[in-house]
Amino acid sequence: MHPEDRDRVRAVIDRSLADRLDYRTVFRVVHPDGTHHWIAVLGRALYTANGKAVSMGGVTIDVTGLRKIEDELRALQVVSRDQAAELELARRFQMLAENASDVVMETDHAGVIRWITPSVRLKLGRDPQDMVGTRFAQLAHPDDWDRVRAMEEQLLQG
Repeated sequence: MHPEDRDRVRAVIDRSLADRLDYRTVFRVVHPDGTHHWIAVLGRALYTANGKAVSMGGVTIDVTGLRKIEDELRALQVVSRDQAAELELARRFQMLAENASDVVMETDHAGVIRWITPSVRLKLGRDPQDMVGTRFAQLAHPDDWDRVRAMEEQLLQG
């Protein structure tokens, strides 16, 4: 990570841990040849039942080319750097997830589905919008609830 970005990224992660929220940020990395590349990251911490953070996971995407386009747009005063970064990051994550053949979802820390891929129609025969706002565990058959709870606990423990 570029030395000038370390404190800012650390603050984003610390705030995420303190508030138990997902983290999103963009930062530079320095390649061995000395060039800088921009990385967008979206992630979250996993917690034990007593609230201790045990691990962090997420997705990173190289957005260097997009950053150059943003600079050109900013020079034309079309959009701000922050607006362009947020829009592009959201577009890339959406494109990645929506084109996955597996069901991919985003849940909050209580397990409530915030977003789910359209592939759920093929896999489960359910409309994605009907599933948003539902706890993931509620979608399981009652005979499987204990296994789902055990799986959630394993995820929380890393």
